[in-house]
Amino acid sequence: MLARSWQTWSSYANEARLQNGLQPGCIQLRNILGRVPTFLAHRAVSNSESLQFKLEYRGFKGRNPELFISGRSRWRTTEGDCDLRDKVISHKLLLGIQRSTPCDFEKDSPFADWPGIQGEGDRVGEGNYLSILAFGWPYILSARWVEMQQSKLALTGDKTSGNGMRYLSTWANWIGESQNLSPNELEVDLGDLHDDAARWWAAILAPGEGWRADTKADGIVYRSLWSICIIATQQFKLRRLVGCQDRHNFSLTPPPSEVALGYFFEFCMIHNVGTQSSAALATVLHFPYLSNTIAMLPLPRPLSHRGSGFQPTNTMQSDNPSSSSAFPQKMENFIEESKLLPYYMTLSTNRRGIEALLCGAFFDPQVSCNLVSAWIEPIFEVIDPLVAKGDYKTLTIVMGKRQPKLAALRTGAFISGAAKAIFQHVRIGLLAMEIHGSAWTGTAHTFICLKPTPSVGTKAEISRSDESRLLYLAQCEEFDRLPVSPWKPFGATPLCNTEIKVRQHARCEGITCTTCVGLGT
Repeated sequence: MLARSWQTWSSYANEARLQNGLQPGCIQLRNILGRVPTFLAHRAVSNSESLQFKLEYRGFKGRNPELFISGRSRWRTTEGDCDLRDKVISHKLLLGIQRSTPCDFEKDSPFADWPGIQGEGDRVGEGNYLSILAFGWPYILSARWVEMQQSKLALTGDKTSGNGMRYLSTWANWIGESQNLSPNELEVDLGDLHDDAARWWAAILAPGEGWRADTKADGIVYRSLWSICIIATQQFKLRRLVGCQDRHNFSLTPPPSEVALGYFFEFCMIHNVGTQSSAALATVLHFPYLSNTIAMLPLPRPLSHRGSGFQPTNTMQSDNPSSSSAFPQKMENFIEESKLLPYYMTLSTNRRGIEALLCGAFFDPQVSCNLVSAWIEPIFEVIDPLVAKGDYKTLTIVMGKRQPKLAALRTGAFISGAAKAIFQHVRIGLLAMEIHGSAWTGTAHTFICLKPTPSVGTKAEISRSDESRLLYLAQCEEFDRLPVSPWKPFGATPLCNTEIKVRQHARCEGITCTTCVGLGT
């Protein structure tokens, strides 16, 4: 097992070192979707229907209460002729928080210099806008969060009220034509954006909080899961083209999500940072997971186009055809891509699922619980030197090669700092498990989600991994929860020593826990 692990992971690292820039798959977020449901069943029913969700309020010692949607999922347990009933599992998705996620800048961030995407060519080197874009996406997701609740959500018990977006009193300051910047100020060139767009960006880049999205349930006000608070000592200074500086006819009403998307796209077009926008969205999906800590983002390195002769166009064009597959180049395609946001929102609200997906690359279905150390130790012999050198570009590619479907999600984890805590857990073999995220993305990170092993030896025994799976799926007494370890147990158990339900289904074909066939309350 030691040799197999070393050979597998060192081959990923050797291939990654030869590559210039990240692979396109490292920002193609749609690859993670699979069978992910839309957030709050968005567009799953007609607008005339009223959805009923059960709310739960949970508070932990030292933490503010959080609002959850409580429901159940139904799982098909067999693909063959077997009378094993579908399994119903309770599940919760985060709906509201009371503390915005603090965001700070890390000067020595591994992504302080954007590595670019393979095939971008001359588009590389247009500055680092990851954090700026990562501050724009939370507003768009939060506005969509408010709109979904206003349009069709009916909650049991005390109905929510006060849903809405609003600007707060703080905003980013403007910089004059001849004004100099202090060392702690970062200039952001907005180009010739109109007043409402400029006001929006002033709120997005405001020190602290420049906007708020909230909802009220049972008299308690909850914020959007993607609410942020910029706590960095560096502050943004905004610049507009000459002739735009003195326009202050700003709207007091925050824009809806579709309008904000237009402002966001225009900024991406001006600065030619479409691929960074995709990476920034992947980063923002980790903000609910980081809400009780601090999201450490790369210190921005924005460029000014004043005097450069730069002319924005209506497309972000590239001479390389492959680049179009990495990021939507036209406004129409960008809008189409934005229709996937409700799916990304579901993944983001499933905090345990995010953690499990990030751990999933280290899981191997062939590794039994007695061989975990032999599998894990060579992995960190490969990873640790990359971490020590700060070579997160290579590490991002390595993880992408290990599990291509989730490459973009891990890119966001490295940029946001979420991956650091994951590595600490994995190092001692503690991998998070959450089977909804597994089924939705078509990945596996626990032996429970694997298919039964072929019969080995006599028919008078069953492998312990199959026994454990059946105990869980057959809902035997005291086995209604997932096993505490994702690694399969080794050995076999005589059938005569197993539970009655295990004996009944031990030879049934197609026993599985990979297909979630329904969600409800």
